[in-house]
Amino acid sequence: MRKFIFIAALSINAALSLRAQMNKEYVPCNDMPYIMQNYYADITALNRVYIVDGSPEKTARYKKLAEDYSSRLGQIGFNGLSQGCKADFILFKRDLDEAIFQANTEAKEYTSLKQWFPFADSIYALEKIRRRGGAVDGKNVAANFFAITKQVQQLKKSLSEEKNVTVNNSRRAGIIIVGLQAAAKNVFSFYNAYDPLFSWWVPDTYKNLDTALSMYAAAFKNTAEKNAPNKDSSGIVGFPIGRDEIVRQLNYELIPYSPEELIQVANKEFAWCDKEMLKATAEMGLGTDWKKALEKVKQSYVPAGEQAEAMVKLYNESVAFLKEKDLITIPPLAEETWRIVMMTPKQQLVNPFFYGGEEFAVSYPTNTMDYDARMMSMRGNNPHFSRATVHHELIAGHYLQQFMNERVNTYRHYETAFWTEGWALYWEMALWN
Repeated sequence: MRKFIFIAALSINAALSLRAQMNKEYVPCNDMPYIMQNYYADITALNRVYIVDGSPEKTARYKKLAEDYSSRLGQIGFNGLSQGCKADFILFKRDLDEAIFQANTEAKEYTSLKQWFPFADSIYALEKIRRRGGAVDGKNVAANFFAITKQVQQLKKSLSEEKNVTVNNSRRAGIIIVGLQAAAKNVFSFYNAYDPLFSWWVPDTYKNLDTALSMYAAAFKNTAEKNAPNKDSSGIVGFPIGRDEIVRQLNYELIPYSPEELIQVANKEFAWCDKEMLKATAEMGLGTDWKKALEKVKQSYVPAGEQAEAMVKLYNESVAFLKEKDLITIPPLAEETWRIVMMTPKQQLVNPFFYGGEEFAVSYPTNTMDYDARMMSMRGNNPHFSRATVHHELIAGHYLQQFMNERVNTYRHYETAFWTEGWALYWEMALWN
């Protein structure tokens, strides 16, 4: 027994000594996780109550939450934080400031459109009563919905002649209208069939109101597009946000480049791609005819029914390479828990290649596609094109990201494309090299 206690004491002392040594080199962040976990828990709680997007009530409530947490951050001594906590402090403060900025923008945009939504407050008020199950008068609700429908129809006529409605106005109006529809639906779904008088009076007027609001949203979009300046011939869907907003968003992402500098970087990288394509073309014995080389690669597709197996083969090759070179630690459970699904024809109209993560979706033709669609899917998803995509989507790409995000520093919610796609692209280039 004495020998066991002696050995145990030595083990404890060794552990404490090791921990002390480690603490000199690395101090874990304990201050920030608590405040950040509470903030996101509060966001989740508010999301369950404030379901009406675009409403002034929701905008103001989320703004107040961000302001409250920003004040709490101000009470933390930044210089006394560990390095990890300092990074969290800066990024969390950045996100709170962005939430406040967006709330102010939403409030300003709502105010600019308030004349087009004189009926909104009455719908918001009904939805607020519904949250705690307050009593409503079915006849009054029906009369209100009927009157609003008439008002919306009249406003829609005036809207068609309005010259000051912009694309930005239209987008905000669309958010407000979807929110109003959600509020009315929330009221209707709660009382209908449970309140006899409500069920007798309201259903038809609710359906008419919902339809009228949908038509109102379409009218905003049509008017904005009519008023918009002529678009270019690129066929790109969407509308420009302008240089100032691009610069603001780059600053938010902590990207120290101007839009013009980023275009220069992109052109440099594109030139590198051209150079590599010509190099590969020459290696294929086709001189500089890269189009012919590209066509030859497209013809390397596997037969129908064999794509999933071909993708697993590519996966096994890339993971074997990562392990052979000891490039990154791969948890066995991460290897075990991803799976393949086949992408539907409808999904392939939007994404003709892959999407990934825990669920790795593979594109390939189905028996319902016409000949052109089948050949495009097969040619575009040939093994050579798919090689980089497989490890981009799985390991060491998106699925390893997802796996570790769910297990390490889970209080961090820094959503950014420079992390999500940047990490996957990094491994594309690492394996290319």
